[in-house]
Amino acid sequence: MEIVVSFKKIWGKELFYPVSDDAKLLARITGRPTLLKNQLRICKEAGWKVTLIQETLNLEDYLKVKNERRTHKTSSKNTTLLRNNAGKKQPDS
Repeated sequence: MEIVVSFKKIWGKELFYPVSDDAKLLARITGRPTLLKNQLRICKEAGWKVTLIQETLNLEDYLKVKNERRTHKTSSKNTTLLRNNAGKKQPDS
């Protein structure tokens, strides 16, 4: 049996997400969305093949998405402010 998992470190926690059907079945059996390092160690001791894949990050795509989110949030805030202030009388200066 081969178990394929992806690794992510989130807020200092090492998380192993199931990728293959066998890994997903094992996660369902354990009742957790992720597998623990100790569980993977036991699988290796039992003779199962454990494959770890790690997602790579394309910096240009990441920065593009971050900028799009920032632009969207800013325009949403401005639209909300305009909507909330519509019809209100502005104080005289």
